[in-house]
Amino acid sequence: MNHGMKQWIAYLEMVERPEIFPAAREGFQIYLTDKDWRINRDWYRKVGGQWAWTDRLKWTEEEWRGYAEPENLETWITIFHGEECGYFELSRESGGVRIALLGLAPECIGKGLGGSLLSKALQCAWKTETERVFLDTCSKDHPNALPNYLRHGFQIVRKEYFDG
Repeated sequence: MNHGMKQWIAYLEMVERPEIFPAAREGFQIYLTDKDWRINRDWYRKVGGQWAWTDRLKWTEEEWRGYAEPENLETWITIFHGEECGYFELSRESGGVRIALLGLAPECIGKGLGGSLLSKALQCAWKTETERVFLDTCSKDHPNALPNYLRHGFQIVRKEYFDG
């Protein structure tokens, strides 16, 4: 089926913990943040600005607090050679762990860090008992996003096309 220039959303999942996670680059580290909605808001804007992340731009402080402060959400910051370079959010939900958001700061793109970022997110997602890890990506994300997810063992469970 030829979808031409239609936009798409791909829904992916991983239902078995990988035996080996691909190694992160030397100098690549992560830390779990405190519960502070400003961290989520600021990283959402920093990372998402280049990928048309717009759904939360108009959120109020109250909406950000409601999203970022519940116990089931973990926000992780990544560091490469001492500089903050990206983040990911894990939402622990019934039936699995959603990688809610994941991305690199604009100045860190093109340095081969996307695979390290995803490896660290997967290690954190699978650190407790879960049935699956899942996420979605779309045609507006970095062109390497979907291939990176597939390389790390995700499977596409559904893909939707729409006029963009």
